[in-house]
Amino acid sequence: MIDMTIRPTLRAYPITISVMAFWSITVYVSEVSSAKFFIPMFVILPLALLLWLQVRGTTYQIKSGVLIRRQLIGRSAQYLKLADVKKMDVKSVFLDTGHLTLHTAAGRVTLKNIPNVQTLADKISGREKNEWVLRPVLRAFLLEISLLLTVSYTVYVSGDGVGQLIYTWLVLFPALIMLLIAIKGRKYVLKKGIVSAKRFLQATQMIDTEDVVDITIKRVGIGVGHMTLHGSDGKKLDINNIQISHREVKKLFTP
Repeated sequence: MIDMTIRPTLRAYPITISVMAFWSITVYVSEVSSAKFFIPMFVILPLALLLWLQVRGTTYQIKSGVLIRRQLIGRSAQYLKLADVKKMDVKSVFLDTGHLTLHTAAGRVTLKNIPNVQTLADKISGREKNEWVLRPVLRAFLLEISLLLTVSYTVYVSGDGVGQLIYTWLVLFPALIMLLIAIKGRKYVLKKGIVSAKRFLQATQMIDTEDVVDITIKRVGIGVGHMTLHGSDGKKLDINNIQISHREVKKLFTP
C-alpha cells in the first residue's frame, strides 16, 4: 500500500529560476539605485512569491489507497481513489520531473511538476518493483567544485562588475548546468535482471546480469567511484560517479 506525501519540486521550474537569477545578477552589478529597488520589488519578489506558492502551496497525499490534493489558495481538497484509475499519462518536464494525469470514469486529476514522476506512475500502476536505482553523487565531483569555488571567489572579490557579469554567464552558469546534468541527467536502473544506463540526450544502454562475467570498481573519492560491468560477449556498461555499495553490487547476482 502506497503511503506518501508529494510536493512540486523546484527542479521543474528551470526557466523561472533562470529569470530570477538573471535579474538578481543584473541588480547586483548595476550602479543605478532606482533599479536596485524597483527590480527586486516588482520582478524578483513577485516571481519568488509565485514560485513559493507553486512549491509549498500544493500538496498531494496518498493514504490508504486515496489521493488527496490540497491547495493553499483556490479550490477545496480533491479526493480520488487509486483503484478507480483507468489510465495514466506521464509528461516529462525537466530532469525526472513532470506531470502525472490520472484518468477515472468521473474525470481526471493532474499532479503537476512533481519529482520522480515515472517512478510514482509505476507505483500507482502496481508494476512489480525488483530493482535499484543509482545516480551520480555530488561528492564525486569535489575537485571540480573546489576549483569552481576558488575561481568564483577570486572573480567576485576583484570588484570588476563587468568581469563578474561575464564570468557568471559564460563560466559559472554553464558549469553549474553541466554539474546538474552530470548528476540528475544520469540514472542507472536494475530491473528484472537488466541493468539500464539512462543518460541525458544519449541512447539507453543495457546489459543482462546473466551475461556479466566481471565487475571492475575504481574509486575516485570517499565511498564513491566508477563501476564497469563486463559482459561475456565483450559488451561493457560504465556506471560512473556513484556511491559504491557492496549491497547493490550483490543484487546483480541475486535472483
